[in-house]
Amino acid sequence: MDGNKFATMLRTNVFPAIRKKMSGVKLVTVQLDNAGGHGMATLHKKFSNALPARKGVGPTIKLVDQPAQSPDTNVYDLGLFRSVDSRIPKFRPFQLDKFAKIVSMAHLQYPGDKVERLYQTKIAVCKKMVEAKGDNSFDFVGRSASR
Repeated sequence: MDGNKFATMLRTNVFPAIRKKMSGVKLVTVQLDNAGGHGMATLHKKFSNALPARKGVGPTIKLVDQPAQSPDTNVYDLGLFRSVDSRIPKFRPFQLDKFAKIVSMAHLQYPGDKVERLYQTKIAVCKKMVEAKGDNSFDFVGRSASR
């Protein structure tokens, strides 16, 4: 997914879904993974006008970057990618539209309680990072300290 496709996906799918599902919230923070191919360097500028709440309805959306070299702070890297990947066929279609539908269905079927557990893991990891004064060589159950 290049930067333009990523921006279009955020604008047409992600931001409207956030505003619809979280209409009673004032602020939603969206953490971006800093993937170079997604055009992160210009993404914040592209959305500076799209992020405030619309006519007082729905939340303001704030974009933040994942800390560098720290997949431990990204819920997708903590487990969602692998879990969703295990739910889709091993032999996948070469047509992007068909593959996108399969991945979307896997996301929709993913149990909410598992996502909640991933966020709880992220919170625990962030606490360990604070205890380590920002260093990412901390020890955490199931994770090597030498990372």
